[in-house]
Amino acid sequence: MEDTKLIEQNIKNPETKQQQNNLSPIDKVSIGLLEEFTGLKDLEEQLKMIVINQQNLLQNMASLNDFYSQNEDLQEVQLMMKKLNLYRMKLKKIRSDMLYIRSTSKNLLQKAINIQDIKVNQKADRVKNYDYEISLIARRNQ
Repeated sequence: MEDTKLIEQNIKNPETKQQQNNLSPIDKVSIGLLEEFTGLKDLEEQLKMIVINQQNLLQNMASLNDFYSQNEDLQEVQLMMKKLNLYRMKLKKIRSDMLYIRSTSKNLLQKAINIQDIKVNQKADRVKNYDYEISLIARRNQ
């Protein structure tokens, strides 16, 4: 313990070259390592501050979460979002129904046009047959 204090004092108070030469190699290595560890100590302190700040941030987030979970306006907004989702689903259903009705009415309209064409053709055939029968009757009477 006393050795580390002496080594730390040697780091803080640079000695003369003669005093440094009198140190043992172990002391020199110890001084070098301590010089490196002082930088690590700073990093350790910064890391502790980061951890403390992170814990404070987590506490703030938890308190905000509690505040918002207890806030009635937020619950009302969530209810409105659920209703909005229901209305959106109903709107999609109505849209798909409208598209189905549109396609069905289009098909029915086409069928109605076809039936009308058939009726016109049948009426034209009847008129043609009627005229032919009248011409036959007129030839017989002559």
